[in-house]
Amino acid sequence: MELTTHTSLGGADSSLRAALEHSAVRKQFGTPIFDFQNTQFELAEMAGRLNASRLMVRQAARMLDEKSPSAVAFCAM
Repeated sequence: MELTTHTSLGGADSSLRAALEHSAVRKQFGTPIFDFQNTQFELAEMAGRLNASRLMVRQAARMLDEKSPSAVAFCAM
């Protein structure tokens, strides 16, 4: 589970970084797409979900370390 989780979070992080770089270079109507409000909203949403996922993994790991009775159920999320 640990390797898969790190791989998934790493892939998501790489995707977000690639999207940020691409949006700064790609132009539409002579303007970088990063300057469009919808693009900024979508990138912010991606970043927020990635951060939430990282926090969930850390909380699950902490629950496992503390041998919490609900750790297994939380890890399954």
